[in-house]
Amino acid sequence: MVKLIKILAYQHQEELLPVRWEIKHILPQKWQTSYFLNTSDSEVKELVEHIGNKIPFEKKQKSYEKLEVQILLDFSSNFDDWGLN
Repeated sequence: MVKLIKILAYQHQEELLPVRWEIKHILPQKWQTSYFLNTSDSEVKELVEHIGNKIPFEKKQKSYEKLEVQILLDFSSNFDDWGLN
């Protein structure tokens, strides 16, 4: 999975990823059932672990403006609907 995430990241940037990075879940692993009232727990759990729900993220980064991972910058600036889709 790490290799696939790297391939996706390098489609958005030529610079190397930062030395310290990790894979983060976009939809958090721990979520509240009140977020998705019409969706079963099993459906949400499947989506949480899907590769499309994971993105490279710099460790210990406190501000998005200082990120060096272009796919994350693109993602955070282009999406404002944070539903299951």
